Amino acid sequence: MAATTATPPASKSVQSADQNGQKKAPRYVRPDTFFNTLRRRVNAHFEETGTSKTGNAQMYIKTTVMLLLFLTPIVLIPLQLLGTWSVIPLYALIGLGSAGIGLCVMHDANHGSFSSNKRLNKVMSFTMNLIGGSAFTRKMQHNVLHHTYTNIYTQKFFEVQDGI
Repeated sequence: MAATTATPPASKSVQSADQNGQKKAPRYVRPDTFFNTLRRRVNAHFEETGTSKTGNAQMYIKTTVMLLLFLTPIVLIPLQLLGTWSVIPLYALIGLGSAGIGLCVMHDANHGSFSSNKRLNKVMSFTMNLIGGSAFTRKMQHNVLHHTYTNIYTQKFFEVQDGI
């Protein structure tokens, strides 16, 4: 027995140019009302609460803490100031810091929400390189591949086989 789902309307690609006549990457206009309603409600939330869509002091404090959690043990371990016993907890702090950098700092920067300054967003997206990843690859995989196909399901995804 197969579950039925409504097929979402196809996205329409719109090509535009910037002020200098350079072609921009195509933007996909979603004809569905869900996306438009969601966008309107999210914008209304930010207006009602007076909250910025980009980073604030709390974001910058979190960034500083995550960078310190990652970098401080990297400095302390080779100096051997705390003794051999401290290596395991220091490595755990490196892991916690790198997770915080990847999941919070770099993620927000790649989405352009770390700061209203585009240059600062770009610089902070490179924190991925600091923890051993690639900011370019991450941006392509997440922003282009993941967000292009978010919430687009096929009928095959929902098929249920008999006896399962």
